[in-house]
Amino acid sequence: MPTGKSVKRPDIATNLTAVDTVAPVRRMGEFARAVSALPSRRSLRASDRDLAELLLAELRAASSQDPPAFVSVDIFDTLLLRNDKCEARRFWEISDLVRQSLASAGLRGALSTRDLFITRCLAMRAGYACSDSLLGCREGHVLQVLATQVELLGLPANAQVLLLEAELEFETGNLQSNDFLLAVLQEAFPGTPLIGLSDTYLGGAQIQTLVDRLCAGRCRMHALYSSADIIVSKRSGHAFTHVARDRNATCAEFLHIGDSVAADVIQARRAGWRAQLFPLTHAEADARARDLEAFVEERRREGLPCENYVTL
Repeated sequence: MPTGKSVKRPDIATNLTAVDTVAPVRRMGEFARAVSALPSRRSLRASDRDLAELLLAELRAASSQDPPAFVSVDIFDTLLLRNDKCEARRFWEISDLVRQSLASAGLRGALSTRDLFITRCLAMRAGYACSDSLLGCREGHVLQVLATQVELLGLPANAQVLLLEAELEFETGNLQSNDFLLAVLQEAFPGTPLIGLSDTYLGGAQIQTLVDRLCAGRCRMHALYSSADIIVSKRSGHAFTHVARDRNATCAEFLHIGDSVAADVIQARRAGWRAQLFPLTHAEADARARDLEAFVEERRREGLPCENYVTL
């Protein structure tokens, strides 16, 4: 989300957040080290046996004595892989899709992509700042964000449907299913219930729509949890205990897989879950940082300085 922080190039040797530097990828196992050196995880295929065997070995080692009752996967950048666009560019391109949809529907056709981008950023900031808190956590929800944006723009309330569909259309076109991971999980844990667990402003219903569109029946979710719905997050650690209570299980019965060292590995293990890292590659992290720099410069040339409220 927009944070009010200035643009900062991430430490690409770990992940995209500063806190991740406390546990570098090189200490997270051979699979994480091998993946982080790839040009892109989007090139992985279910038939890539060398990497599959590395991941299978680590998953089996983590569950050899006591197989997990549930396997949990992070959604964005783990189950559904993003391309190399920074978050700010995603918001800009979503805003352009919204502009086209509103014009086609005869609603405020004079609105520009810039208008929609600015109100989107303001609505995101308000959504996170003004949301209810739980156990020290706050999380925005896309429906509230879009409702705020519609109000800021003076649009009719039913325009929110167009904004949401533009969001889902964009994500569908810019994400891809991680078929490599799905194949490994099917081999390692056939029949084990799969749970989705994500820190994001998209609610579970919107995430399920994206999983259905992109995985085309290859991924059946036993349950799906989003911080937008439950408020508590993985990065706080509270989401893991929430899910265990909700499934009427102990934390030791879960194995979680995700791309963030801090949220998906450290906090999961602190909560008593087993965890496996599936990191961004160095090249992916670097490409996103460069795209953010390019985006900020593009907007500056257009007279829209935005480095104080955009992120990766």
